[in-house]
This record gives sequence, C-alpha cells and structure tokens, in this order.
Amino acid sequence: MRSLLLLPATLLASTLQGGTAFAPLAGVSATSVKSNENVDLGNFLKTNDAGDKTMLVLGTYAADFNAVEYAQRLRYYMPELQKRGISKFGIVLNCEADAALKLVDLVDLPCDTSDGEVTLMIDPTGQAGRKFGVGTGWRSDDEEMSPYLKLFGMLFGLGAWATLPAVIGGYIGNPFTAQPWIEDAMAVGIRKKRWPDNGLELNDSGDVVVNKFQELPVVGEWKRRPLELATLRLQNMIDISIKNWKELAPKDDALKAGVLTQLGGCVVFDSTKDAVVFEWKDPGICAVANFENILEKVPVYGTSKDPSTSCNGCINIRGAQYAARFGFPSKIVLINGRPNASVLCELQNAAATASPGETFNSLLLKKVKNVISDPICSRGSMVKRVIAFPKSKPRPFENALQNAFQTIPRRTTS
Repeated sequence: MRSLLLLPATLLASTLQGGTAFAPLAGVSATSVKSNENVDLGNFLKTNDAGDKTMLVLGTYAADFNAVEYAQRLRYYMPELQKRGISKFGIVLNCEADAALKLVDLVDLPCDTSDGEVTLMIDPTGQAGRKFGVGTGWRSDDEEMSPYLKLFGMLFGLGAWATLPAVIGGYIGNPFTAQPWIEDAMAVGIRKKRWPDNGLELNDSGDVVVNKFQELPVVGEWKRRPLELATLRLQNMIDISIKNWKELAPKDDALKAGVLTQLGGCVVFDSTKDAVVFEWKDPGICAVANFENILEKVPVYGTSKDPSTSCNGCINIRGAQYAARFGFPSKIVLINGRPNASVLCELQNAAATASPGETFNSLLLKKVKNVISDPICSRGSMVKRVIAFPKSKPRPFENALQNAFQTIPRRTTS
C-alpha cells in the first residue's frame, strides 16, 4: 500500500524533471572549463535553443584510452551528427581544468574554450559518471587494493569484460564495419609529430594522400584494416598518455574516488520528445561507443527513417530527381527516398511512406488507412500517393503538392 501511495509522487517528480530517462542526471553538476561555473547536466541535456538534440559524453580521466578515443571520435563525427539535428555537444572529463585543456589540444577537439562547438566540462572525482551509471571497474569497493593494481586487472577483462575483445579487434580489423575516424585521428597525431608516423602519408597541407593500411594484400580492402586501430592506440599511449602523464594523470583525491578504473559513456537526448535517442555505457577499456551506430540510430533530418517525423501525406516521384524549386515555404525540402525515387515533404511534418495500406498518424492524431496509389499524374511515370484526412478541411500543403505535380485530389476512408 505504501508503494502505491508513493507512485503518484514518483511520477510527478519525474514529470517535473522532464521525464524518467535522465532522472540519474537531474541535479548532477559538472564545472565548465570556460566559465568555471557549475552546469546542471540534466538541464544541459533538456535545454537546446539551437536545435532539438543534445549529445553528452561522460568521459574518464584525461590520460585514459577511453577519454582520448571519445574526443577523437567526437571530433571526426561532429559534422555528421549535426546533420542529424544534434546541435549541442558536451564532454565531461574526470580531471582538473588544465588536464582537460591539454587533452583537447592534443586531439584538436574544437571546444568552447577556443570558440569551438563542444562545451568542455570537468568532474574530477567522477560523480556525474557514477550517477549516470557507468561501470566502476574491478573491485571498486576495495579501499585497500592499489588503484593501479585494479587497473592492471581490468586490462585482462576483470570488471571490464569487453576490454580484451576491443583491444584484439584493433589488431585483427573488421571487414564489415568502417571506422573512418581512425585515419583522421592518426593524421592529427602525425601532424603533431606523434609516433608511429608511418601509417599515413600527408601532403604539405596535412591532408592524407596515402593510407598504407589500404595497401596490405587482401585485407587492405576491408572496411577497417588489421593493425590500423592498434597503431592509433599505440600512438595515443606513447605520445598522449605516457608522454603527458604528469599533466593528464588524476590527482590523489580523484584516485581515492576511483576514477582510475571508472569507465565512461555517452547519451543523445531529444528535447522535443523528452526522450533518449541513444545511450551507451562502456563495458571495458577501449570499448567506447561506436559512433557509426549513433548515425544509424539518428537518421538525417527528413528521411523516411527519421522517427521524429509525423506522416501527413507524401508524393513519390519515380525515375526522376526534382529540386525544391516550386516556391514552397522554406521548411519544404526534397529528400532521397527509395532507390530511383525522391520524396518531396515538409521537414518534421511529413514523412515518406513505404507502401500502400499502411496506417499513419497525422499531426491531428487521426488514423487513416487504405492509401490511394494510382498512376494518374500527367508527367510520365510519376505516381501520386496522397493521404487525405476525413472531417478535415483542405490542407494548403497537400494542395501545393497536387498543383505542383498536376495530380488529382483523392480521398481515403478511415
């Protein structure tokens, strides 16, 4: 009975916090390196004036493999993430401000401290990550054991089961899944005189002209070549972590808090839906989030795979590519649909539909079935596919489409 009485209060608290997905981060703060002010991470995720999605990386200490790779991956993938409506980025490192600045300089991550896009924050004792639920490593409750001994055990998978698969994968490669960020990160290292420096050849402008791993017999054609990621990690270990250990290593208080063995994670949050789009917690050392998976999870705006769109009608134009040149409002865009097809739709308001007979939810929350799909256009093989809404007045958007493509208005039954 007591639990039933507490349930309404719990739901109310979750609502006031903007949903249950990030209750662990509500009220959890990190410190902005730029302003030295506390940043509420819950509000950071929910508030986005520039767009609708925010990405937050909860990193590790600055000399750690995971922190380095998160920064390198974020640097490379940011333009693609921005195409998917992720317009706000933040990274939290478990270190002091000087160490955070040193790391982002080493990997060329554009942060707000140098007029870049990523908000750089610090949490020296790793409280934010633990609240988020990241792994704390092997024997995290053992206060007697040396943290360095715990870290050594984690290198063999103790308390971090994915460490060995992640490390071994860097040596054997992967013929199926590309990781283009590796070449970019290695090129940054070579430009900064890090070793090994013989995996790529750069021109005078610093651009990659030859990737030696692509010249390997047979496996050079793989999406991720053998030894490529392992070479980058060797570069990171020697000339980032070891060479700069005194500047990047955690302080005594941080060691006592367990940051040496604490893992990281990341999250993408859609403020328009108050929902998580992507969430990851590292299961081991070097086992950080695969940003290619984030790209699949968060499609480019306006595509038929975009889960944020709501269907209110569409037209498929087969066998032709049309530019958005019909004088429609600026939100109306042309996007690629199925092979040899395009779809003209209103961004975030109209989504491409796959086939007739599918059930759609309109912006007015009306369900419509039995989509009419007849070859009645007057321009060759174009096919009209329009959804009409019962008991609704003519919609200017639908009329504009019909006029532009000379289609005949049709209605369906619900």
